Amino acid sequence: MRIIARRPCSYGGQRFFKGDVIPNELITDPKREEKFDMITIEETKEDVFTEQIDTSSVSFDKFEINISSENGIQTPILLDLTELQQAVDIIQTNAEDSVKAIADVSSEAVLIFVHAIDSRSSIKKAAKKRASVLDVLDEKPVVEKNEESSEGVDA
Repeated sequence: MRIIARRPCSYGGQRFFKGDVIPNELITDPKREEKFDMITIEETKEDVFTEQIDTSSVSFDKFEINISSENGIQTPILLDLTELQQAVDIIQTNAEDSVKAIADVSSEAVLIFVHAIDSRSSIKKAAKKRASVLDVLDEKPVVEKNEESSEGVDA
């Protein structure tokens, strides 16, 4: 970027006249000065970005999002694009539809994200309830009804 004085001016203790090139480091807010018709900003060849960025090593499989808990502790959660979209869909719908959608969520990360972002109490309760159900399912093996009745499993 090249800065040209449009009229006599002074920056950084130095005087400049119409047509003079002003060093970039002397002007803190060039856009503002251009609005006041003090300077002209010219794009130079160095400003044009011609090199391609190599994104082959970048992976967008999972997004890490830091969630602050009620006690102030930051907890990172990982969401893939599908989970993130599911969470956004829940947050964007009305409360009744969101509660119904939460009942079908199978990802604890989605539930944590929705609970942290959505301020509606019915959604927070539904997310907590669904998370507790998922925790129970993760800890205890699923027992078929016919096995349950024949073995007398303790509840």
